[in-house]
Amino acid sequence: MIRSGRTWKEADGRLVILLALLVYFLPLLISGRWNCEWCYPGIPLLEFPYADLRLISSSIVCENSGVDTHIENPCDFGKRLLNYPRFWLSLERVGLSEVNNVTFGILLSLFYLLSLWLLFEGLSLREGVMVSVILLSPSLMLAVERGNIDLLVFLGLSLAVSCWRLRLSASLSYLLLCFSGCIKLFPILALSSAVREGYRKMWIPILPILLVFSALLYSIRSELPAIHKGTTQYEFFSYGLRVCQMHLQHYALPWGIPPLALIVAVLLLSGLGFLIFLSDTDGKGEESWRRDAFRIGTSIYCGSFLLHANWDYRLIFLLFTLPQLFSWAKQQGRWHHVACLTIATESFFVWASALGTQYIYLDEVSSILLFGELSALFLRSLPSKPMPGIVTHSLNQ
Repeated sequence: MIRSGRTWKEADGRLVILLALLVYFLPLLISGRWNCEWCYPGIPLLEFPYADLRLISSSIVCENSGVDTHIENPCDFGKRLLNYPRFWLSLERVGLSEVNNVTFGILLSLFYLLSLWLLFEGLSLREGVMVSVILLSPSLMLAVERGNIDLLVFLGLSLAVSCWRLRLSASLSYLLLCFSGCIKLFPILALSSAVREGYRKMWIPILPILLVFSALLYSIRSELPAIHKGTTQYEFFSYGLRVCQMHLQHYALPWGIPPLALIVAVLLLSGLGFLIFLSDTDGKGEESWRRDAFRIGTSIYCGSFLLHANWDYRLIFLLFTLPQLFSWAKQQGRWHHVACLTIATESFFVWASALGTQYIYLDEVSSILLFGELSALFLRSLPSKPMPGIVTHSLNQ
């Protein structure tokens, strides 16, 4: 609702997001079926809703019967191998089972909604529309339809950013980062946000978290090969350097452009071009929670792009980059243009999978372009010198 004394242009942009989500899920609510014709448009539906969460619940059944689900999983509808560490099977203690899998999936979706409300504090109506365009793309809504655990990671990282925004204990923020990294491994990349403490003091939170993370990896070391083997790779609705190479080699590019030449050219245009175009100081501003969120989203996207082939649902973490990009877009000069171009690239990239296989090279080019843009913005926005004042204020709370 619009509070008294405020015009509609000053209304909370998060209301636009809620309205967009309501319209998106209206066919599902009306039909009462998750696989109706207009439910989850653009997403290839599987046999059951919340299929990723169902992998854990079906694995619980098999493990209780003495079956090693890292080797075989006859209890799963797709015979998918468990690609999570076994500590996830302890969700049985809080009631997760095949019977109430949908209930837990809806709960994950509500956690995601709460995360969005926390992350986009202070959003304008226009920004709310832009967030909705990205949020409702098939790539991002795939996380909700599959009931993927990344939604829980998103909540943990959103709470960490909220602690910084509300100036609560910085230790709590880093504890949430540690928790997120331990439950899904890849969020450890979000530790780049510790640069907010200054180059000298950032190791105070980083080293203990890396120690805990290393201990976790050591404890599940015997499971890691099976987890990697059980992680299915899909040719579409995925991103990463490996995916780019595969697609650009198997699909003919216009005008006979060599795939490698295209990758190098796009990286040089976006990454090196932005580094030269942007000045070291103009537009940086002061350290803020928006900068922290931007580093989290950028690190997860760029790190996952380089290290692995990823399902598109991991693109939900690009949402962390938007508050800072919106802030830069409001400025004048070079940072304004670069921020607007990056937002446009993100918007196109998350919808590119809906264009079909004949335009798959546009999907890959946009993913490379976004990698270069975000990398350049990340490097140019780093603090130019240690910030002991920030360290003293945040670590002592």
